[in-house]
Amino acid sequence: MYNKSLEFFFKKNITKHYINPSLMKNIRVTLIVLSILTFISTISYWNNQNYGLILSYNGKEIAKIQDEKVCEKINTIIKDQIINNDCEEVSLIPEYKIVSVKNSEIVSPDEIKNIISEELKENIQPATGLYVDNKLIFANKNKDFLRNTLSQLKSKYIKDKNLCSSFVEDIRTEYGLYSSDEIISDDEAKELILQGKKDIISYEISENDNLELICEKFKTTAEKIKELNNLPDDFQIENLGTIRIEVFKKIIHVKYSHVEQREVEIAFESIKTEDSTKFTNYKQITQEGINGLDVYVDEVTYIDDEEITRINISHSTIQEKIDEQVTIGTKQLDDNNLLWPVTYTKNISSPFGYREDGFHTGIDISSSGIAGQDILACSNGVVTYSASDNSGYGKHIIISHEDGKISTLYAHCSKLLVSSGDRVIKGQKIAEVGSTGKSTGNHLHLEVRINNKPVNPKNYF
Repeated sequence: MYNKSLEFFFKKNITKHYINPSLMKNIRVTLIVLSILTFISTISYWNNQNYGLILSYNGKEIAKIQDEKVCEKINTIIKDQIINNDCEEVSLIPEYKIVSVKNSEIVSPDEIKNIISEELKENIQPATGLYVDNKLIFANKNKDFLRNTLSQLKSKYIKDKNLCSSFVEDIRTEYGLYSSDEIISDDEAKELILQGKKDIISYEISENDNLELICEKFKTTAEKIKELNNLPDDFQIENLGTIRIEVFKKIIHVKYSHVEQREVEIAFESIKTEDSTKFTNYKQITQEGINGLDVYVDEVTYIDDEEITRINISHSTIQEKIDEQVTIGTKQLDDNNLLWPVTYTKNISSPFGYREDGFHTGIDISSSGIAGQDILACSNGVVTYSASDNSGYGKHIIISHEDGKISTLYAHCSKLLVSSGDRVIKGQKIAEVGSTGKSTGNHLHLEVRINNKPVNPKNYF
């Protein structure tokens, strides 16, 4: 007998169940049903025997059940465990025949579910699916492995276990029956979670590129680039136009925040003070500049390795900056005359010419407190001597001016600041006043020579 209501039940409840099309290409289930409950009850009553239904798969009897309510329960159990992905309608064709059954032969719905799953294991298998934003990415048979690998992805960025982290995407795992085509190995699952999906892109070589930079940028190796582009062992990346590179596109991103401390150096400023008594080439630093140091504490949010937001929590100054103080001259130089070499004083303590101990070939410039004062170059020129000897001049400098026709000599210095061969400009500090050599006190002995013959310096200022 063919029961139309039973066929309608299967078509309504089972044929409208949606599962992956790749799965359904390989599965065709035939359920053989023995009559309806009313018919079974009537025959059992008149024949004083128990009757039931046989459940078959591909023509193979796999279990005896009591009635169609068991069929409905089996259908619900299996349907709830088959994981839907892309949808396609399933066709099931019901069949039935009458058999007598003993109570000991009746199989429970859970047992039947296991039997059917075993029969279908080439096409569907129990596994745990990984879903990203409600989309199935893959299934894996090791649920603990998936959970541990997802934790490993977080720990890749989070070193401190106390820090808060989360996935950017909605991540969930679900146990059920999956198509064998969707189940991948542990190694494949680990690569997808930790690195992402492999992709091949084209990259145009720029003039600033080199092999090391490209490998670092795309996290690849020279060997992989060579293999992917069929290049010789001695290839030169600079000679290539466009290359193919293997990259990974992440499917799961980690968002995390933590507190960072950073030090910021505050550059000092240079404060200039003008001095009208000094020439324009005069510059004296009266206070060395010192950079300041500030400390900022920020809450920083990252997605993977990329900084997304930075919020300052606190700010403190460790070292106040100290501005540089500089004195500069504004007095214009006269190119026609020599420059007076000691701005500290214009007092001549001993003039040019004869004196008690003989002929004085220069002038002595001196006054109280002159020790250590600046000595300036009288004009542009080249240093021809800068040292100390036994001539009585002590530490002294000779500068040649105007192609050697005029020269100036600066004697008894305490410190020499230029060397032989240096080119100096008018007004440049070249030494400091002292009392070295044959000297009775701190002063500058200045000579002006024309063609190497001493002349009275006063005539040239």
